[in-house]
Amino acid sequence: MAYLANMAFEPRVTNNEFNALCNITGKYQESSSAADCSPGLLCVRDTLLPCEGFGSEVFNENAYYMVAAGSDATAPIFACNPHDAQMGTVAGNHYYIGMETLQVGVPADRYGCFTQIAFDNVSKYRFGVGILGSASLSSDPYFVLAGDGLLSQADSAPSDAGTPYFVLMGQGTFTEGTTNSFGYVDLEAHLA
Repeated sequence: MAYLANMAFEPRVTNNEFNALCNITGKYQESSSAADCSPGLLCVRDTLLPCEGFGSEVFNENAYYMVAAGSDATAPIFACNPHDAQMGTVAGNHYYIGMETLQVGVPADRYGCFTQIAFDNVSKYRFGVGILGSASLSSDPYFVLAGDGLLSQADSAPSDAGTPYFVLMGQGTFTEGTTNSFGYVDLEAHLA
């Protein structure tokens, strides 16, 4: 998958000092093949990653192949969060980037960080407007999983118990960097 435009992710407040599983390591895949992963793309765990160099029967305990969350995905759901080591790919070459990293995702077949979304009716996350796909914002504040790791707007909160959804808390324009300005939505994670 090519990187999606206007994608970004920032947890507004996390409790990872108390939750060691808030961030996990993963490699993104589509149809069992390595693929680029845009920041903020919503994902679910697939199979455990093997420990490289130890044979295919030895697995990491908490590192997974990640795939895009479908419209019927249930928690745990993760967002691609390449916050610590930004790497871009140009003409097949990988480069670490030291500035203007807002839209930089995880290149195919590279390890990345995935942050578990806490659907606790309290936790807030900032996503680039690319998470909405081609849809434009309406006055409805509810967002549900649309499939392919993206969200779509809904006219009401889901009523099926255990369904994850988001509520719009605010929106604006990113001010990070000098050229990568685009819109964001602040979303609060809820569980029906």
